Amino acid sequence: NEMVDKFFEVIVGGNVYLISKGTLKPARKEYNHLPNDYEIQLENGSTVEQCYEDDAAIPRNRFRFCYISDVENMESNSIVDLIGIVLSISPTGLIMRKSGTEVQKKAFRLMDISGRSVEVTMWGNFCNAEGQRLQSLCDSGAFPVLAVKAGRVSEFNGKQVSTIGSSQLYVEPDFPEAREVREWYEREGRNAPCISISRVSSGVGRQEIRKVITQIKEEN
Repeated sequence: NEMVDKFFEVIVGGNVYLISKGTLKPARKEYNHLPNDYEIQLENGSTVEQCYEDDAAIPRNRFRFCYISDVENMESNSIVDLIGIVLSISPTGLIMRKSGTEVQKKAFRLMDISGRSVEVTMWGNFCNAEGQRLQSLCDSGAFPVLAVKAGRVSEFNGKQVSTIGSSQLYVEPDFPEAREVREWYEREGRNAPCISISRVSSGVGRQEIRKVITQIKEEN
């Protein structure tokens, strides 16, 4: 509520902050997908101050990467970190929500060292920044490395992964796991067989044919 308005403009991802006078509570797992047992709730007396001298001991990113082959046996709504090669990507489309508002959607196929691939769907603003960069790289013939932080598993035509509000996408990141994936792909992955755990693609590399209902009826 009012704490959102107070701190929303203050907190920016990637910065270091000193947080004081928060209340420590058991983590509410239905809203908090981190593996921690506790969370801090900010209240009226809480303060959040940016530290302009970064502490090098604080890790910038903390990933818990799993293989795409593991996603196949996960329950829907599980939160995962993935890293792999983007094999193909679809144009951005618009989806009408039940509320009557439109949202952007863009899907791509991600393959990793397990020899499996999965369809990953980007929603909303992810389609613009990271989505357009991925599109440009794929259009140029490149197969970029992508790390997905906090993607949500869903079960629709097989397993799929999609972005949520707290997801982060890293295109061609510079960390050891990314270099390992790139070396594997150049060495053997490029020519290795790949099995998709998403049975039917919802737009990746597929040409949509749009017709009005009367045409469909006339063509039986």
